[in-house]
Amino acid sequence: RIPKDYHVPYHTLIDRVTVNDTQVVFYGNYADANGLLTDIQPGNYKLTFPYERNNIAFSYTATSYEYPEKTVFSHWLEGLEDDWSPWGPESDKAYNDLPEGTYTFHTRSKNLYDTLGKEAAYTFTILPPWYRTWWAYVLYACAAIGMVVLIVRWQVGRANRKQEAARELERQQQRAILQTTVETQESERIRIARDLHDEVGALLSTVKMSLKLSQRKLAKDGVETSLDESTEMLDSAIGSVRQISHDLLPPSLESLGIC
Repeated sequence: RIPKDYHVPYHTLIDRVTVNDTQVVFYGNYADANGLLTDIQPGNYKLTFPYERNNIAFSYTATSYEYPEKTVFSHWLEGLEDDWSPWGPESDKAYNDLPEGTYTFHTRSKNLYDTLGKEAAYTFTILPPWYRTWWAYVLYACAAIGMVVLIVRWQVGRANRKQEAARELERQQQRAILQTTVETQESERIRIARDLHDEVGALLSTVKMSLKLSQRKLAKDGVETSLDESTEMLDSAIGSVRQISHDLLPPSLESLGIC
């Protein structure tokens, strides 16, 4: 005959949070700045863990004490899971190797009378590993820039070496052409000098000797002639030919006694 309220409100509580199976970081109660208990997680309770401590385990319970073995629970890790888990009697949940990010663990309960208890939540953050931190990305960027600079410098140096090799080859070709030209000119000068000395000079000397013979013969026959001027002109021509041939010959050949 005594009426019974089957929908008495009650709370779902997170009574323990454990990190890496060894360190308990939360014991089930939040306190505000004045030390008073509160259901809302204050900022100083929102802990941040390094990536090496990314194994988080939660234990939870409910303040419904009538046939507590009949109470079922559901949980949801916001930031990793998309929806609530199915109802079940399990009162703990562990997450291993969580990636970096900020998460909020939610849990709720349902008692024997299908009355839902007030939801509990716990927010925490997992830091990224060192190789995904901002300073690591700065190092990666610096390394990439350094690599690009080295590659560019290597490419520029390679291009400069190729250009220098091309210029050196061009200089060698120019020196070879110049050497060939000089040798050709020297050979031509030697040929002309020899032709003047051996042919023209010899011809003029023969003409001179012929004139002298003719002059002597005419004088012997009693004919008076005057070929001295012609002889002098031939001497001058012979001297000019000899001078020109000596001027055309290189001094190195004179020192070797070729001319």
